[in-house]
Amino acid sequence: MPTTSSKKRRVESPPPKSPVSSDSEAEADASEASDASDASEVPEAKARRQEAVVSSDSSDSEVEAAAASVQSCKELDTRPAQGGGAKGALRAMLHEEESGVFSHEVFEDELGNVNRVVYHPSPGKDVVLERPDKDCDDEWPLWRLMEKGRLAMKVNDELLGDLRKLANAVEPYRDEPPPPLVVNKQGKVVARADHDNRQHTMPEHIQWKLRSLPTALAEAIEEKYFLDIDETVVDKNGDKYHPKDVGTGSMCAATGFPHAIAYTKAKGRGKTKPVVEYIVAACNKVKLTVRLKKRDKSGVAVDVSSDELLQMLAPHRNTHRVHGDTETDYEQDMMLYLALEFADGDNNFARVPPSSFVQEPVLGALFAPAESAPYKGGHCEWPMKNGVGIIDFRIAKGVTTSALKKAHKGRKFRFVVKALNPFFCGLKGFTTRSRAFCIKGVLHNDVKSQERYVETSEGVVASLDADVSGKDE
Repeated sequence: MPTTSSKKRRVESPPPKSPVSSDSEAEADASEASDASDASEVPEAKARRQEAVVSSDSSDSEVEAAAASVQSCKELDTRPAQGGGAKGALRAMLHEEESGVFSHEVFEDELGNVNRVVYHPSPGKDVVLERPDKDCDDEWPLWRLMEKGRLAMKVNDELLGDLRKLANAVEPYRDEPPPPLVVNKQGKVVARADHDNRQHTMPEHIQWKLRSLPTALAEAIEEKYFLDIDETVVDKNGDKYHPKDVGTGSMCAATGFPHAIAYTKAKGRGKTKPVVEYIVAACNKVKLTVRLKKRDKSGVAVDVSSDELLQMLAPHRNTHRVHGDTETDYEQDMMLYLALEFADGDNNFARVPPSSFVQEPVLGALFAPAESAPYKGGHCEWPMKNGVGIIDFRIAKGVTTSALKKAHKGRKFRFVVKALNPFFCGLKGFTTRSRAFCIKGVLHNDVKSQERYVETSEGVVASLDADVSGKDE
């Protein structure tokens, strides 16, 4: 490939204005004299003089063309813009580049520093521009300006990608009306209005998709298989986590479940006795792990792959359904669904109503990312792989135990996980619930970071870092 190194360009100062003005006047006088003499010339003499002028013009054009050809990598284009003003000109330039008229290649490192640009002005012709020297090359500022423009475009592309993700995340709530506000006599907004009948993205009642199995097979599955939620409540030695004292709690799982255990005291008048409660904090991520278990011949529960269970369904699936049918897709996998319940509720799937809180959570969401109805492909439904399903999420802002309305004060929460596969959805053992816990905004008032205590035969002692349960990953 022939190469031409980048040449320096210098900006020359324009000539003084006064000489240009006098020269112009002299040329004008000469032009008037020439016109006067032309009128008196005979035709033959006039023709000879015009030929000389044409010859002189040709020589000047050749000189100008030669001068233009030695300019470094500069292409002259005298075509007028195709209408549309500045926007039209920009579009024409982009079209020219995309159509291959302006063909080039840019070579850069992983940090975006451009080392070389290869420009193809015509087929078979390459012009190579090497990176100029920062300290002694006049073209360095222009080169750096080009680099910064490319870097800015990359940043804009990343921001555009983030905006697309955000748009996809809020798409389910596009038509969700905002909850009305409660305003006091001074005109200050104090809370969201309590509208139990207001429509949220989550329906009040969920219609589960169910398919039946032969009675013998359904009973065999219920007898052996079940779902179970991992709970980090003991260390590797089997010692149970316990608060150090009334004022100091113990961490359990930094990001797993639950986060901590501590003594808590109900707020209000009068003296109440502190009680030990497990805590989930809105400031920490929750990593919930659900496992498929099987009881062996001795009755011991062991981990098992979900493929073993799905193979039992093969003879009972409707193979005549159209591929891509939602119900058919859920029959082929072990999909799970997560929700938040009150711990003192019955065993009917009952999500905590957003209206239970003094200030209703935005869009009625209890988790972040927000929940969506089952079978919608939202964040709160996820697949099991090899018998294990892991989901990461956070508690939504404003969803805490202390933010509950008076009618719900003192109630605890629990997670509920349900299988969405139509064959297992209605079977016993395929809806599992966690232990009860309270929700707090932060942990630093109750526990110290990474400090864990366990209850042993010798009392409550510190738990070593090496004894932290391996389930808290």
